[in-house]
Amino acid sequence: MSETTVVFQNDMSTLFLLNNLYIGGSERKTVRVVNALHRRGHNIHLAWLNGPETLRHEIAPGVPVICLDRHGKFSWRALRRLERYVREQGIARIVCMNQYPFLYAKALCLVMGNAAPSCVVTVNVTEFTSRKEAAQMVLYLPLMRRADELVFGSEYQLDLWVERYRLPRGKCRYIHNGVDSDHFSVLATGSPATDHRAAFCLGPDDFVVGTVGMFRPEKQQGDLIEAVARLRAQGMSAFALIVGSGVKAPVLKKLAADAGVTDYIRFPGEMRDVRPALAAMDVFVSTSVSETFSNAAIEAMAMSRPVVLSDVGGTREMVWEGVNGRLYPASDVGRLTAVLEGLASDQLDARRMGEEARRIAIERFSFSRMVNEYEALCGTTKR
Repeated sequence: MSETTVVFQNDMSTLFLLNNLYIGGSERKTVRVVNALHRRGHNIHLAWLNGPETLRHEIAPGVPVICLDRHGKFSWRALRRLERYVREQGIARIVCMNQYPFLYAKALCLVMGNAAPSCVVTVNVTEFTSRKEAAQMVLYLPLMRRADELVFGSEYQLDLWVERYRLPRGKCRYIHNGVDSDHFSVLATGSPATDHRAAFCLGPDDFVVGTVGMFRPEKQQGDLIEAVARLRAQGMSAFALIVGSGVKAPVLKKLAADAGVTDYIRFPGEMRDVRPALAAMDVFVSTSVSETFSNAAIEAMAMSRPVVLSDVGGTREMVWEGVNGRLYPASDVGRLTAVLEGLASDQLDARRMGEEARRIAIERFSFSRMVNEYEALCGTTKR
């Protein structure tokens, strides 16, 4: 069968259920996985509870989709729409992307009884960053223990949640994020790095560090701004390229102004295609205090960029110290600055790490490997 030919098989029909289609790591990953399974000829559906629907245009033609039009904290109308769709389409399994959609799936099980589909929940958070989120586990935990399967983003996260929340290990598995290394490559951008730098008003000899992600408290991009300020105070021509948007944008821009580095921080906003930004960087940095297995970091690795990551979540499953990048203690700006200074002073070693980063991304974290694992999760088979 051709990779672009769609022929639905008599296998398990699966519905992926999201909260929304806003641009985010897990949302975009889900759309890409759904598209790939659809191209492989599987009966895959995609549903989301409510808007925004920013990623809707990225869904492959022919994928059956439905917006459940949720309103309020819990929408019985959305639940009824979900039940009707599941019955009409003969959905046998629902894969819920995080806990809130799983709440609807388990409510559906109560409504449908023995006719209900099996339910899988994927967990995209390692550490909660607010008391409200932690408190909500009182509601979610009894439901999660009754899930047919639980999927985590890293081995570290799986072990942590099994121990902390007494989850049934036999129902748990982890699937590392994967990257399309043909798409995420310097050559695929079609331009040299100097052109990409020029697009962001960056010079060929500047030391450019950067990050990609939503501007949320746990991402803590302010640490990167402070590190750039310290590097410039040491006389280095350091710049930061901070891609994304979110509630913390005004705070980050004020931090840059207060540190006197506004002219050296680039905020290009959201980018549907982040490859030009990654190509403009010398080093990719993640300053998160809570991360499971960063999509953005793997994409940077595939772009032959060394990665410097805060030592949280499953980062040690992605980065080998001094091989394809460096780790540092989360929130330790002094250590982050020292690591970046070392990479700037030995650019030959940094390039070597970048080459190793791409090799590891291809060998260990390929997109096709991730899709294979979701294919097995969905119980789908091809003839």
